[in-house]
Amino acid sequence: MNSGKFLNQKLIWGLFFVSVLIAVISNLSGAGLNTDKNGPVLSAAFVLPFLAVYAHAFYALGGKRSLFFLGLSFLTGLLFEVIGVNFGTALGQAYSYAMPGPSLAGVPLVVPLFWFVFIYTVYGSTNAAVRIKGAKLPTAPATQIKFLVFLILLDAVLLTMIDLIMDPVMVGWGRWSWPGGGSYFNIPVENFLGWFLISLLVTGAYRIFEYYHPASERENEGGIIYIPVLGLTVIYASFILYAFMMPLRSLGFMSIFLYLPLAFFLLNMAGNLLKPPGPSAISREKI
Repeated sequence: MNSGKFLNQKLIWGLFFVSVLIAVISNLSGAGLNTDKNGPVLSAAFVLPFLAVYAHAFYALGGKRSLFFLGLSFLTGLLFEVIGVNFGTALGQAYSYAMPGPSLAGVPLVVPLFWFVFIYTVYGSTNAAVRIKGAKLPTAPATQIKFLVFLILLDAVLLTMIDLIMDPVMVGWGRWSWPGGGSYFNIPVENFLGWFLISLLVTGAYRIFEYYHPASERENEGGIIYIPVLGLTVIYASFILYAFMMPLRSLGFMSIFLYLPLAFFLLNMAGNLLKPPGPSAISREKI
């Protein structure tokens, strides 16, 4: 599908900046800290990021592949959430939500939508790190499968680090809770293993598909490749700000000095690992 008929880079950048603006307004107004305050702002803060992320996926992957990625993320996230809420086996002990909007089997439907938002953001950030270095994503049979495995593991680590910041904030807001508590800001460690597993399943399945059935890369992708990285930065910054507002200062400092630098260190490592050899290396091979 020629997604350029429906979307262009200016529109996607516009959606991204508007969603960031709404997030800033939500942060400054404290809407995120109170579900009854500034309802329209809070609703926009949920809807616009999803639209911006899906618009990028539609442009970068095409219509069919973006729907596949969305469906894979949504259904996998929903399945694990339903199991976790009702049986307590997927993401640690049983937990419960207190969020607005329609639900299915105790799971607000906005939750699996944001599984897509977070998973695609880390997937897109990893891809951007590779392309910024002038490299290409691994494909069969040109690239060794170990590079594919590395990217899948990196996606899972980046997604889990988002949750290491987000979950304590959301528990502090009362959006969800574990009655039995846990060792990490009152959250069971099994929850983070669940996030790691879900990412392995989703990005693993998509990257394996992409490895054997690569899409043709856009010749004029331009600065749009930076949007997922900027989105990842905004996600970190928002939850870090909320951590200090709550206050969860220890979480805020851990995020600033540990999680955020580690995320960008790993992204840079991915780019360096897959970047093509320089001219000197090529010359030596010829000699």
